[in-house]
Amino acid sequence: MYQSGASPGSALATVVQGVPAAAIAPAYTCASAVHYALCGLRISLDPERKRESMEKYLGPTRSREWN
Repeated sequence: MYQSGASPGSALATVVQGVPAAAIAPAYTCASAVHYALCGLRISLDPERKRESMEKYLGPTRSREWN
């Protein structure tokens, strides 16, 4: 429990302990979705990045089939 004379660090620790994981999980999921959306946008706007990505995941021979 937070004491009025306690340090700010202990107040922060009290708040962090009080936040349930159910409140943090949706924020993490949303941030992850935004991350993947921005990565996809970057790949779609830059043909060189798309080629590099296709070679990374499909290999150099199969990536040429997608071009």
